Amino acid sequence: MTTLLAWLNHHKRIALGVGTFMTMLGLVALMILMQITRSSESRIGNALPAVSLPAVSVTSLSTPTGAATNTHTPIPTSTSTAIPVLYTVKSGDTLGQIARLYRISIEDILKSNPSLARPDFLVVGQKLVIPTAGTTGTPTGSATTTTLVPHSIFRGNLESNYPLQLSGARLTLHYQKNSFTERSNPSAISNDAGRALSLIERTLGVTYTGTLDVYIAGSLFIAPDQALRGQAFSPQRRFFVLFDGSGTPEERQYMLTHEMTHVVAWQTYGAPASVLLSEGLATFAGQPYLDEGGFINHKDFCRALYRAKRLPAVSVIENNAQEFLGHIRSMPNYMTAACFVGYLIELKGTGTFARVYKTSDYQSVYGAPLKQLQATFENSIDSNASSLPFDPARLVTIYAQIQDGYAKLFVNPNPDESAYRLLDRARIAVLTSKFNEADNLLTQFRSLTR
Repeated sequence: MTTLLAWLNHHKRIALGVGTFMTMLGLVALMILMQITRSSESRIGNALPAVSLPAVSVTSLSTPTGAATNTHTPIPTSTSTAIPVLYTVKSGDTLGQIARLYRISIEDILKSNPSLARPDFLVVGQKLVIPTAGTTGTPTGSATTTTLVPHSIFRGNLESNYPLQLSGARLTLHYQKNSFTERSNPSAISNDAGRALSLIERTLGVTYTGTLDVYIAGSLFIAPDQALRGQAFSPQRRFFVLFDGSGTPEERQYMLTHEMTHVVAWQTYGAPASVLLSEGLATFAGQPYLDEGGFINHKDFCRALYRAKRLPAVSVIENNAQEFLGHIRSMPNYMTAACFVGYLIELKGTGTFARVYKTSDYQSVYGAPLKQLQATFENSIDSNASSLPFDPARLVTIYAQIQDGYAKLFVNPNPDESAYRLLDRARIAVLTSKFNEADNLLTQFRSLTR
């Protein structure tokens, strides 16, 4: 019996030793596996946490003051269709942390953000599309998210793309769920549109009657129209403007006025005879709002173009729609058209201008052909070109760089959000003659998109 007990104790110690050894071996293997996982995450951009760069932080994307913040609870079991949300990157975030927060993989995030400029370098304020699993799209823990606004459209199922509506005395506002407009104040925007209509009537010397539908886009327009900040469909009495938080309040009010002018002029003056007069009048009518926002006045812009020998010939761009592809792409042409229209109105008033607007018969209305009017118009610019408060060469050079940046950015149908916001800030900086700030922002943009 003693021999048997000794034998059992001996083998018990052996068994315990083997068990301890196997436990330690398992722990070592686990540590190696974790290290491999961390190394893999590092290669796809998780080891470096999000950094806070004051000049890069995108404050315009933050939830507006007073707006609701979504605090989520753990994901419930659900088989419903996934609803994407926008996640705002916070200081210290990595892709791995965000993936674990939403119980999805890093690959899911990368697939949903194909234009992510640098996965290894997240920026505070950057927006990421999160393909959440379930109708509530809720992460573990707590995070601030915004349901993704789909690309905005001009044509097609407008009721589906702009499901919310606010009717006023003179116009109807259409907008999107979870958009900048809904999170802000739709009533205030509707009132702004009403004030824009009153300004247009005074500027054109007309009274507008009938319906007017204003579509407020909360996201970039669907490709290939990402560069447009608005579009008018004048015969149908409706127009679209981009309100995604980019630009400034004054510029957004300007765009409301610009696109609305197209509709009002068409319905009162008649169909425009040239794109030059149509875009020139719309740009001219909205100028007071840009002036309020500290933007370079259209006359100073034209003087700068003239001194830099970049002023477009109005006779060349008169009927070329390709010269007016949106303010982002063709700002010098819009400003030149506004200056020319202002010049014509100064010559003989809005009543006379209304006649040429629908005929382009400059000879009978102004007593001179377009090329002759162009010469006198340019002479009027030249006489005041030396009094500019900024360097015209820098305006022309930097804005050309911004145009190149947008051309690069919009190659992708879903451009990187942080790069888009950086370039927008650079655009506003140069248009308000803050050239050094614009240069710095462009440098950051190039670094982010290289």
